[in-house]
Amino acid sequence: MIRLNDFRDDGLWTLFEASASGDMEAVKHLVEARPELVNAQYNYTPAIHFAVREGRLDVAEYLIDRGAETVDYRSYPFQDSLLTIAEDREDRSMAEMLRNVALRRFPVEPAFAAFLDIAKGGDREAVRAALARNPAMAGGPTIPVIQRCIGRRRSVTWR
Repeated sequence: MIRLNDFRDDGLWTLFEASASGDMEAVKHLVEARPELVNAQYNYTPAIHFAVREGRLDVAEYLIDRGAETVDYRSYPFQDSLLTIAEDREDRSMAEMLRNVALRRFPVEPAFAAFLDIAKGGDREAVRAALARNPAMAGGPTIPVIQRCIGRRRSVTWR
């Protein structure tokens, strides 16, 4: 088996196993002894991936509190986000926690949050009315966000 760095890094493998199994005591011990393990990867996969995939909410929260990357991480080779992994497993509490982490990192302005709620409702007329009230939202990244919220193809136009 190929090992990280010096080819004998058993700490990383132990952290992966502890994260997957939910062994919080082992996770804490390893991260306190070697904080760099929080974001260490093998084959582009960090320990947080295993905690999320196996539904270990307490381990995932601990790793995030210690600096584990959550927003930019994408699984290899499928490029799934941690949120997608949690949602695919129907782990609502994990997904909610990951959304909250993203919201803390990238806060949404209240007016735009209200607009997103309208878009999530799926009512095209309500979206059009909201855009008419605030034309500035009709440009930039808003349209792809709306389309993802209501499940429309990219070719949909809103004007």
